[in-house]
Amino acid sequence: MKIPLNPASFFLLLASLAISQAQAAPLSFLEKFAISENREDALKELIPGTREYYYYHALHAQNQGDAQELKRIIGLWIKRYGHSTQVKEIQNRQALLDFEKDPEKTYSHLKNELRPNFNHSRLIEGRKPSHPTKLDPAAISYDNYLNQAFRQYKNVQGVSDRGLETLDHNDLNADRLRHFLSRLQRPDVPNLPAFVAKDLKAKFTRGFGSHGIHRNMTKAQLDELLQLEPRL
Repeated sequence: MKIPLNPASFFLLLASLAISQAQAAPLSFLEKFAISENREDALKELIPGTREYYYYHALHAQNQGDAQELKRIIGLWIKRYGHSTQVKEIQNRQALLDFEKDPEKTYSHLKNELRPNFNHSRLIEGRKPSHPTKLDPAAISYDNYLNQAFRQYKNVQGVSDRGLETLDHNDLNADRLRHFLSRLQRPDVPNLPAFVAKDLKAKFTRGFGSHGIHRNMTKAQLDELLQLEPRL
């Protein structure tokens, strides 16, 4: 469906498309160009081949309605400086100015520049939603995330450092217990001596001192560990 553009719409579109940047031309030139009755005289002050030269000559041709001259200048401008923001500014202005003459071309230009998205759907009162309106508590539960982590990794790599504190350490197998102890930073873990002793008895143990936590255990914990593992 085509939507007619009124003058107010043109101003809004122009504001969204035009690039608001200060030109490098001196203020004295800007004043001359703005108020001069013969802008060709003002344009003679610009150095040929500069960005300002192309910009103001294109703007003047546009204001004069000289489409051929505008096309020629833009071609030279792009060839030298590429599709700069100033080039796009002039092209956007021209697309809006040409609306009454060629609406389809203007619509096409606006679509390419703005890339509007009209995928919003209207709300119909009384219609039941086709998608869930709330999260499933089971899907975002601690146990579900932990099971996903254990399915993905054979150790506790899928558990954050903070999450290590909430693990049920009694249910960890040998690989996960060893990895858990290797990541442990503080000794304030209930039954830590028992976990260390269990790891030392495992098949692939690397012995006492292989984990940093071994050196951080308290004297009371070490005494308890010695009772559990007299060979130490």
